[in-house]
Amino acid sequence: MSIRTETSFHKKEILLEDHVSTIYRGILKGESETKILRIQKERTRDEDSFYFLNEYEIGKLISDDHILKPERLIKIQDRYCLIYENLESSLLSNYISKVGQLSIEEFLQVAISITGNLVHLHSQGVLHNQIGPSSFFYDTDTKTSVLAWLGSSSLLLGEKGNLAPLQISPTLLTYCSPERTGRLNRSVDFRSDGYSIGILFYQFLTGKPPFESDDPLEIIHAHVARVPVAISEKRKEIPIPISSLVMKLLSKMPEERYFSLETLLHDLRMLNDSIRSRKSVLEFIPGFNGKKR
Repeated sequence: MSIRTETSFHKKEILLEDHVSTIYRGILKGESETKILRIQKERTRDEDSFYFLNEYEIGKLISDDHILKPERLIKIQDRYCLIYENLESSLLSNYISKVGQLSIEEFLQVAISITGNLVHLHSQGVLHNQIGPSSFFYDTDTKTSVLAWLGSSSLLLGEKGNLAPLQISPTLLTYCSPERTGRLNRSVDFRSDGYSIGILFYQFLTGKPPFESDDPLEIIHAHVARVPVAISEKRKEIPIPISSLVMKLLSKMPEERYFSLETLLHDLRMLNDSIRSRKSVLEFIPGFNGKKR
């Protein structure tokens, strides 16, 4: 693979920082179009180059407008840089930080959109592995989202799932599934992303993730051993079926979660239709329509 080297770029804004990269909107020297640029931090380990190479290779396998894929991989001053098309929308994390708790209607709109993104990714045999509020761009006008940052993604290797992949980004430990911590001696499959989505849903509805701490070990212990307080106990106006759906996603054992996010998407749409038409949702059972519950 031939990697072009650039000397500089014009920064417009910083979108995000994680443990290996800084993500900008900017224009490469000698070009005119604004792009999204994910640039390797200066003081990272040699093995952290994997995230950039992995995202570039995984992106080649994906054909979907709901997923942001790198257009190019170059080097800027000996650091890897992934280049993406520019999106006019903002990160979902920005929206959530502004509005705090979502209304039931807003929650269902966002939940349907981002779950749909993951269904598209999973349908191509790819696990994301690092889902968090900054993993999506969200357009508040069209109520649509785009899934991003595939650096930790992996292909699902057979029905038994994968080993717990790579290190966990410190910024995303809050959204990590129990099996991804490596403490359960369990393989990782699509249901791991489902757990992370469940943490996001919990945050959307209560304003905070279920587990918070400055101590990484305490967060890991909580994911493995602590049962979060039900959403319906924190916000009495949240229908019990919606609370039950989220709590199913947050089950410690993968087999107790949704078997696939397609079933989750079906349930979200059904709840949305029922609530919009003011039909009762009291008899709703999460995952009831899935082949495996």
